[in-house]
Amino acid sequence: MINLPLILLILDGWGIAPSWGGNAITLAKTPNFDRLWRSCPSSTIRASDGAVGLPEDAPGNSEAGHLNIGAGRVVHQDFPMINREIESGKFYENSAMKQVLLHAQKNQSAVNLVGLLSKTGTHSHIDHLFALLNYFKKSNFNNVFIHLFSDGRDSDPMSGIEYISEVEEEIKKIGVGRVASVMGRYYGMDRDNRWGRTARAYNAMILGEAEKCEKAIDVFSQSYRRGITDEFIEPRVIVDKENQISTIKNDDSIIFFNFRADRIRQLVKALVGQNIKGFEDKKNLSDLFVATFATYEEMGSENIARIFEPDKVRSPLAKIISENNLRQYHIAETEKYPHVTYFINGGRTKPFPGEDWEMVPSPKVRTYDLSPKMSAKGITDRLILKINRRSYHVYVVNFANADMVGHTGNLESVIQAVSFVDLCLGRICDAVIKNSATLMICADHGNAEQMVNPATSDADTEHTTNPVPFMIMKNAEEKKLILNPSGKLADIAPTMLGLIGAEKPIEMDGVCLIKE
Repeated sequence: MINLPLILLILDGWGIAPSWGGNAITLAKTPNFDRLWRSCPSSTIRASDGAVGLPEDAPGNSEAGHLNIGAGRVVHQDFPMINREIESGKFYENSAMKQVLLHAQKNQSAVNLVGLLSKTGTHSHIDHLFALLNYFKKSNFNNVFIHLFSDGRDSDPMSGIEYISEVEEEIKKIGVGRVASVMGRYYGMDRDNRWGRTARAYNAMILGEAEKCEKAIDVFSQSYRRGITDEFIEPRVIVDKENQISTIKNDDSIIFFNFRADRIRQLVKALVGQNIKGFEDKKNLSDLFVATFATYEEMGSENIARIFEPDKVRSPLAKIISENNLRQYHIAETEKYPHVTYFINGGRTKPFPGEDWEMVPSPKVRTYDLSPKMSAKGITDRLILKINRRSYHVYVVNFANADMVGHTGNLESVIQAVSFVDLCLGRICDAVIKNSATLMICADHGNAEQMVNPATSDADTEHTTNPVPFMIMKNAEEKKLILNPSGKLADIAPTMLGLIGAEKPIEMDGVCLIKE
């Protein structure tokens, strides 16, 4: 094996775009990145829309990015697949949907639709909610309640009021459904084991313990007047004409319509899991039937069904490394830990032989603009220790800062975040040189390079469709390498295997980015 150890460093949310007043990447002090970009073999690669299996013009995201990096091929994402199922009519014959309906009919109970209110297609899409309502209309079933999480992170921070208006209009048009609760994704979609946030969501949806509001649209207008944007809207329950609330109860059916797993898994676990550390006092519901748009958690329950089947990755990069008897180490902080483990390994929940995972806790702050360095130093310290000890052959590392701080829309904090990541990059480069290692740098999607909406001058918290960097630092031989001028995330795994002299599996149709 050659070019070992090999480090893959993923700069999450670090896109490439022209320099201007809203580009936190170019506004930051990045002498190490700039030096590598000038002196090492470098190019830009695609990380959005069809290049990662998403619809045309759709921004990239961390799940799609890491799936494609690890798969070595374009992985067709759940979003366009679900769209096709709905458009073709296959959705209305779905066996899991029939189970949801039969359970509610048999128990004379309700169906609860739970998910993110958004049009971005990152975690969910409003059209899928409308398709669900149409399904129950066609089935002559009217006892349907909707529990919504407003976005403001992957979408405009105050787009929720427009989206909820569309929901209410569609409910009137179809004649099925009622919005039962509304809250920001901050509460309903935590993925950092902050069970206090999850408890707020749970208590509103299950116990009805939240402030009451007569109209869902008023939740947004009142929140905006108080300076609270969509992501952080406090949980509210919506009362009906008789001033009654509608909570999830025993014998109900629940459909979680987020098709991305990482930010809904924790709430699903709270609803159907047992003996959860930090969530011991919850009210346990009985005889629920749960259906999900994606595989959120292996609960081992016969009353959980998956509505759509994913594009399965059978030979991810980590498996090939393991089969070549090489040891590998994957590290990230809490916010991106699922991405360097579960997602990059094609949806596998356990490491392959010779593969170790490490999670560095993310800082316990309300929003990451309050701590723009996040846990990058801890990751860097641990990584350098492992490299110096020559503990592993291959390393997979994620720095979350540019993306997670980017989602706050705080330009100055994002500049600080990017600058600090660059300092960490410099330390890693020193360790690479000291140990004659090979460093491969990329990103999974863009974000921090557009922190201001050029059309409105408002803060831009969303991902972008911009290309991302790709470069290889290989000491004395690096100038001999010539990279293809264009590529995609799915080409990274074949390039890594080519560097270490391992055979690419037939399932990987990505190409090596190094010219022969």
